[in-house]
Amino acid sequence: MAARRRLYGLDWEIVRRMYFPDLSPYTYFPTNEINLLNVGWLDAAEPYPAAKATGQFLIALFSCCISLVQLTRGFHVCPFCQIQQRWGIREVLGGKVVKAGSGEIRDSGSNGIVYAAPDLVYHYVREHEYDPPDEFKVAVKNNPVSRSP
Repeated sequence: MAARRRLYGLDWEIVRRMYFPDLSPYTYFPTNEINLLNVGWLDAAEPYPAAKATGQFLIALFSCCISLVQLTRGFHVCPFCQIQQRWGIREVLGGKVVKAGSGEIRDSGSNGIVYAAPDLVYHYVREHEYDPPDEFKVAVKNNPVSRSP
């Protein structure tokens, strides 16, 4: 069996595709964190739950996308948009700008659960009506960072 291609020590198929089911254990980057679950790691080849988001949730989620972790040197692009994207997705709210596609957000939920989402999650929710799990939405709304856009 041939060895799988690797990029910076990561499995190439994971880096290229960037899909993980919601609420599955986080494995994108090596970590010692326990109770870290994936949310919003979407791919065009996989179905996702859809619903229109409320303004309050969108504001809170945008605010979370300003404070990123796990920044990378490159950008992932939206797998659903037909427009050519070169350096991430530019999102603007309340005069603040984020360039999504190169980082992650973390939000703490109940019982010590932490949710890891790509910063593209705001774009997915706003533009493609991705409906993340309710427990993630509660964690985002309760995040102190999300109180002001």
